[in-house]
Amino acid sequence: MEVNPANRREKIISLTETGKQYARELVLPLFQSEEEAAAQFTEQEMTEAIRMQEKFADALAKSMEEKEKMQSQKLYDANYDPELGRERIECKVLCQEYNHLPIKETEKRSRLIKKILGKTGENIHIEPDFWCDYGYCISAGENFYANHGLVVLDAGGVSFGDNVFVAPNCGFHTSGHPIDFERRNQGLEYAYPIKVGDNVWFGAGVQVMPGVTIGSNVVIGAGSVVVKDIPSDSVAVGNPCKVIRPITEEDKKKCWDRA
Repeated sequence: MEVNPANRREKIISLTETGKQYARELVLPLFQSEEEAAAQFTEQEMTEAIRMQEKFADALAKSMEEKEKMQSQKLYDANYDPELGRERIECKVLCQEYNHLPIKETEKRSRLIKKILGKTGENIHIEPDFWCDYGYCISAGENFYANHGLVVLDAGGVSFGDNVFVAPNCGFHTSGHPIDFERRNQGLEYAYPIKVGDNVWFGAGVQVMPGVTIGSNVVIGAGSVVVKDIPSDSVAVGNPCKVIRPITEEDKKKCWDRA
C-alpha cells in the first residue's frame, strides 16, 4: 500500500506477488469457465437469461427491503411482498400440521411447536388451534402454557417471559394498519413489538395490541383489550385495560376454596 502522489489522502493498494499468483491460478480460470459456458447459448438465450436474473434480483432486493422495514417498525408492504407472503404460508402450513396432530402425540407436538417458534424454553405447551404469521418472531420462556385459540400476529416480535399462562381465545397483535384507507388499501401495515414479563396470567379473550409492554407478576382480566403498558405487580382489566389494584402480600393469604 502506497500514498498516491497526486492526492496524499488516497492510498494505492497493489497485489503482492502471492496475490498475483492466486489470481493466475484460481480467478482467471473462473472467467474462462464462464466464457466457455456462455458459448453454449445463443445471443437471444443469453439476453433472456440476463433479463430473468435481473428480474429475480430486483424482486429479491424489494423483498429484503420490505422485511427490513417490517423489522424496523416502518410501514411495509405486507399483502403483496412475495418473500413475506411465502414465509407466512410456510408458517401456516406448520401451524395447520400442529393443529391436526393427535393430542396423544405429545413428543411430536413438542418438537413441532419448537420448530415453529423462534425461541422457547424446554417446557412449553400450546393447545390447538394455534396460529401465527411467521413464528420465528416469537420467543417463549420456561413453563409457557396457552389454552385453545391462541393467535399471535408476530411480525413485530412477541416475547413471553417464564411462567406465562394464557387462557382460551387470546390474541397478541403486533401488526396494525393506517387509519387512511388509501395507504391501507395498498396493503401497507406497521408492526410494533409486544413484550411480556415473567409470571403473567391472561384471562380468557384478552387481546393485546401493537407496542404494548406488560411487566412481571401481572394478572390481565378476561375480555380485556390492552392498548397501553401495564406495570409489574398489578391486576388490570377492561376495555381499554387499566390497572385496578396492585398485587400485594395480602393476596397470598386469600383462600380460593368454596365451601
